Amino acid sequence: MPVQTLALGALHMACCAAVYLSVGLAARAVLGARPTAARAVVRTSGAAMLGIGAFLLVQRLAML
Repeated sequence: MPVQTLALGALHMACCAAVYLSVGLAARAVLGARPTAARAVVRTSGAAMLGIGAFLLVQRLAML
């Protein structure tokens, strides 16, 4: 059983690496040619991260 778990974990990691590498290369190709779109993506993802952080902080403080 541990060997099977190890094999499936390694396969999952390899598949995730392939997908994220593909997405990263595609994003570089698309956003590298369009700086305005890249700026919008950066701002949107930054705002989303701030929103998620604020939500988690409020949730944590509500538990105190």
